[in-house]
Amino acid sequence: MKKSHFHLDSRGHPRADFQPPNEVLGWYLEQDVQSCLASCDELLSACEEVVERKSTHWQATGNAHTIIITDTSVLIENEFSSRVQACKVSIKYFMASILGWKELIRSIPS
Repeated sequence: MKKSHFHLDSRGHPRADFQPPNEVLGWYLEQDVQSCLASCDELLSACEEVVERKSTHWQATGNAHTIIITDTSVLIENEFSSRVQACKVSIKYFMASILGWKELIRSIPS
């Protein structure tokens, strides 16, 4: 499995570090999902609906990325740089990453 690291930086902001070629996934979490638990829940629900074949796919464009969820994979594309290569991961890896991110942002003091 590709390694990732979730942590709070020195200013208390959530960070997601992913090894290449999946750094776009970390950027997506930081820039689009941010510290929003509702966004995490929406993404997990979208994944479950696609996996359970209640929907053929799910797509959304956020602050900086477009995400396309299919029953086997998740594609994340940066909308602002043609130099940044899109990231494609398994839906299981994506869901585990969302759960890890959700755990991190829950730990942020109010």
